[in-house]
Amino acid sequence: MAQQKHTVRIIGGKWKGRKLKVADRPGLRPTMSRVRETLFNWLRLDVPDARVLDLFAGTGALSFEALSRGASFATLIERDRVVTNQLRAESQKLGAKCEVVTASAQLWLEQQSVWLWDIVFLDPPFKSKQMENMLPHLMERDVTVYLEQHRRDFVKDFPGWDTVKSGHAGEVLFRLLRPD
Repeated sequence: MAQQKHTVRIIGGKWKGRKLKVADRPGLRPTMSRVRETLFNWLRLDVPDARVLDLFAGTGALSFEALSRGASFATLIERDRVVTNQLRAESQKLGAKCEVVTASAQLWLEQQSVWLWDIVFLDPPFKSKQMENMLPHLMERDVTVYLEQHRRDFVKDFPGWDTVKSGHAGEVLFRLLRPD
């Protein structure tokens, strides 16, 4: 098992201040605290009782933050088994209402015939083109999508989507999208 020398702090809600252990894996990049603070300020009225879907769960910071702030359930999708084992351990420690699935986000999403989620976190590894492939699968849903990308990978507009809010921190661009 990989070393667990990294942590991420939950910044709001019932678990405020709790540290989550993060598996030490290549490319695993937690969403910055100030970005999460902005995101959850934007979503403050949408998160209570929402069902969230985290398609590239990684550290789990976005899902656990949402659950801490009143989301009713989270589904975390991550392809790295070491990472999903860590997410399950953290979920159990918190008593979080969530499901952690070891799978490719793209394949998992394509197999969903029943839609249960209100908010989708779409934060794929930087330099990947996965978000462009996944957004069409979300377009027919009544869903709010949080999208995070590196500045050099910036895509101005996604056909069929309206940007509701947007921001940046350092090299990270982030926004909320809704189907138009």
